[in-house]
Amino acid sequence: MNVHFVDSGIAQDLGMWEVDVHSFKMDADDAPYAIVSNPFFPGDSLRAEYNFYNNCLQWVVDIS
Repeated sequence: MNVHFVDSGIAQDLGMWEVDVHSFKMDADDAPYAIVSNPFFPGDSLRAEYNFYNNCLQWVVDIS
């Protein structure tokens, strides 16, 4: 799955990465999220949320 990686703590856009999806889930507010592989640290996983970023609805991981 293509996921946009950002670090909002330092206002850095890390670009789009194709990553493996481990699972899809819904949070307490019924918002979808996915557990995806971390392209920067193999073996690690991160939470991707389906949000607007740059005026486009897309899967986003904020690593901050």
